[in-house]
Amino acid sequence: MDQILGLILLSSHNEAHDDDNVTALIPGILDKGKALLQLYEKTGEVGSLSKGIRKVLVSLGQLQAAQPLGMKDSLADYLSLLETVIRHHRQVSEESVKGGLLGLIKVLKTFVYYSDSQSFLAGRSASKLKNFHEQQVRCTAMYNTFFSAQKIEQLFFSLLYELLPRHLVDNEGMASVETEIDNTLDETVAEMDNSTQRLVLCLVDLLFNRFEAASLHILSQIQNTLETQALGVQDSVLTVLCLVPRIYERNYNKDTQNIHSDQIRPTLQWLHAQLQLAPTPVYLRSLPMLVTRWMRLLPLETQVDCFAMVVSLLASWNDSMDLTGVYQCCMCLRALLCRKELVPHLSESLPQLVPAVLPVVLHLFGHTDLPTVLYPLISLLTLSLEVTQRTVQPEVLACFNQQKTLDTLLLSSNEMVKESLVDMIKNLLTLFPPETPIP
Repeated sequence: MDQILGLILLSSHNEAHDDDNVTALIPGILDKGKALLQLYEKTGEVGSLSKGIRKVLVSLGQLQAAQPLGMKDSLADYLSLLETVIRHHRQVSEESVKGGLLGLIKVLKTFVYYSDSQSFLAGRSASKLKNFHEQQVRCTAMYNTFFSAQKIEQLFFSLLYELLPRHLVDNEGMASVETEIDNTLDETVAEMDNSTQRLVLCLVDLLFNRFEAASLHILSQIQNTLETQALGVQDSVLTVLCLVPRIYERNYNKDTQNIHSDQIRPTLQWLHAQLQLAPTPVYLRSLPMLVTRWMRLLPLETQVDCFAMVVSLLASWNDSMDLTGVYQCCMCLRALLCRKELVPHLSESLPQLVPAVLPVVLHLFGHTDLPTVLYPLISLLTLSLEVTQRTVQPEVLACFNQQKTLDTLLLSSNEMVKESLVDMIKNLLTLFPPETPIP
């Protein structure tokens, strides 16, 4: 391992990212990893063997990232080892699984070394790299052989049906809501300190980017069976669906809006129908999250329908409903109301907006003191009152008198919260004629 660390340090000075010393060392490390894995599967020993597998995977990942072409003799075996660890995630330690996920992430992040020769040389000094054409071709052949359509499908099934359902974090409270779908590595911590959930979502996102057509086709097939899957799998698929819009937005045009709507609208309608039966937290969180992330790709009529769905969810609110899901609904409405081109088309739902939103927001005020949560909620109230103009009945505002949380918020030490709350109350008063009796 000391030899590996030394090579990793030296590799940063090798612009060709290939070193014969690395090439000679990797097969031995791979053999060690395979032997440790086989022994671990037989004995189930969780001490030194587990640590050994983790160390091998982490070290190989560092070598591969620093010396991509150093894998010219071993990339196929390395990818096979990583796949084995991920596929047998129930038989190995979580730390080993994280090492396997990180290894695949690093390979996909350095894919330019394993793509075609033109992409390899693009943006680089051809004179420095032309001597490494043979190594690049050998690596490319192993890379393309491994990442076949069948292999990509197997990876998706392992990740979405088995691994992600076991590690999706059931975040409690509104503060964590924006971090539920983290598909990039947290650079503020060591790589292995990233959660398994984050690593899985990062890997899925890279598969979308590197193998877009095959990955989207596989996800579409999985999506078609969503209703029949266990709740944990449904949660995984719905979470991954939130990653898709960013892929589509790269090639967005209005001609594709109906295609995108046809893909996501049945899922949204199914979620809404399920929520009419029972406010299942997974569904209550997923519907507004999907709407928020897909709305820029959808035609106006679909956005209008989505707005009505979310308003109806808040209109049926009761204090036993999942707080995170309710907060997601609020943030979804806020995002939709910020779309100026959409607001003129919301006339049918606007009369229900403030009666639905106001009691919910006032209730949420009493469950958090975080400015990052309070400010968006105040902003939602302000937007809701602005777009409804003078259609709000004064008696609706009696809710304010029933809550003591506004007094507490006005005493907040956060100036942003206090100022936004005061502005909201000013805007509220200007919506009514002087003679209107406001509670």
